[in-house]
Amino acid sequence: MVYLSPSRDEYYMVAAGNSLALNQGIQEEQVVPARYRQEFLAIAWEQIHLQSIFPFQYFSIGGSLIPFIEHNDANRALMSYNMQCQAVPLSRSKKCIVGTKLERQAALDSGVSTIAEHEGKIVYTDTDKIMFSEQPLRGRAKQGGQRVGEMEVWDLEGFGVAHILQEMLTYKSDHIKARPEVLGTTIIGGTISNPEDAPKSFRLLVREL
Repeated sequence: MVYLSPSRDEYYMVAAGNSLALNQGIQEEQVVPARYRQEFLAIAWEQIHLQSIFPFQYFSIGGSLIPFIEHNDANRALMSYNMQCQAVPLSRSKKCIVGTKLERQAALDSGVSTIAEHEGKIVYTDTDKIMFSEQPLRGRAKQGGQRVGEMEVWDLEGFGVAHILQEMLTYKSDHIKARPEVLGTTIIGGTISNPEDAPKSFRLLVREL
């Protein structure tokens, strides 16, 4: 795997990520689409220098974020691409109405986005810091007590599993995904059909039974 900067990318013939080479025994030359010096060409596979690893990205990241760019007029597509370079962050971001499935990956690879390791709630933000609460948004026990999923796995092991297990078996929670199925299969000694559907903390409790 080779990482190229945008300044060096145009000096190589780069094929799309979904282009496959033919078997060596076939005499016919395979012609594949490729980009070279900001142009799109159809050349033989033997002349390809590099191949993209992400088949969705045929253009630069700015052009790939334009929905249905292949159906746009050339001047309008160029104008949209220049507008991508002028984008500014929003104080209250919202999900785009029409996307290209590259928005999430572009945000992760940008290196400037703050990524939360756990699900939770943002309680305060300013230019210097972001205060993030790891309390779950749903799943509070109806009759009080410890909320299922409030503590991480290492917390469950440190504070004891028996107390949390007693709380779970005694009072049902408002929002526990796949709880009846997991409890039923545990009691009768069966196998959980979809273990990944159960909460992480609940899978630990089942393992400790």
